[in-house]
Amino acid sequence: MLIKKMAAVFAAAAAIGAAAFSVSAEELGTAGVYFADEDWLVQYWGGDADDDGNTSVAEVQNAVITGDGEYTASVTADYPVAGLVFLALCTDIESSSCPADMTVTVDSVEINGNAVEFGVNGKPQWKDDSGYMRVNIYNTWSDDPADKAVSDEVFDGAQTITVNFTVDGLEDSDISAETEAPSETAAPEENVPEETVTEYVPEADTEEAPAQTGNVPAIAFAAVSSWAAALALTAGKWD
Repeated sequence: MLIKKMAAVFAAAAAIGAAAFSVSAEELGTAGVYFADEDWLVQYWGGDADDDGNTSVAEVQNAVITGDGEYTASVTADYPVAGLVFLALCTDIESSSCPADMTVTVDSVEINGNAVEFGVNGKPQWKDDSGYMRVNIYNTWSDDPADKAVSDEVFDGAQTITVNFTVDGLEDSDISAETEAPSETAAPEENVPEETVTEYVPEADTEEAPAQTGNVPAIAFAAVSSWAAALALTAGKWD
């Protein structure tokens, strides 16, 4: 009975460990619409709207990535802008820790609530930039034509910019595999039946012990049973 209770304790501990790992893996990172207007009077580089480095930003809606699925991120300026030099869906996911199978695809871009043509020079890729993962939408500093995925004319009068995107590949990543693995070890209770201990101990006398020499599984089982018996007697719970 004592071994059975101890097995249950170990099972509970394993389950708690697995749950803690799952919680930490639920929020992989945050994605936001980072941008700067051509006069550098309106810009957003992450965090809250009024954080240092952000100017003339009225409202921000960032997306918390918790797994595969569809997400939306947006930013609203205090007033309409004439044009942009930079616009991207940026994340705080470091390239060194990004799951290898993870991909982020921009599905659509909306300016002031209206969808604009996206992918005019080819669709930009989910990639590392300065140590963090992002998808360029209109990056005047990039040499890749695909990183100018919308025409610059769409930004005239832009005030609210919305990016809809899809995250895929996390279910096949190492993170998912590691999260699920501990749950398989959380049920050892059936491997140590109570009757196995109670039936074996009366037969385990000193005269029969030599017959088990060289039988590693039998010796190991006897050692465990003896240890369990000692603990049970000490606790006063031996039937």
